[in-house]
Amino acid sequence: MTKRTFFLTAIILGAVALVIHVIGYDQMAQASSRHALGIQQAYMQHTMYVPDAAVLRLRQTARDLNAVGLVFTFSCVAALAAAVIRHEPGWYSIPILLLFFDVMTQMLL
Repeated sequence: MTKRTFFLTAIILGAVALVIHVIGYDQMAQASSRHALGIQQAYMQHTMYVPDAAVLRLRQTARDLNAVGLVFTFSCVAALAAAVIRHEPGWYSIPILLLFFDVMTQMLL
């Protein structure tokens, strides 16, 4: 088990980064939906749109989660590099695919 320390750490960090980025994407999608609804209501009532505090809070939460997710992503890359340098056994396609899906989720943000 100790032979795969960095490999398993890379898998765990990659999974955590992916989950955090998916939650951040959900927060940003909710913020966009509420923002669009507020603009639509302001247009229908012929008034100026005033940014909603909930929308601003959701956007800030999404940005914060993205920053935390990036820390986990870079930590995963560092652990994966350490595992490769130490020649630890394992299927390296698993953490690489986790990182791939994580980067794809970041592109959605």
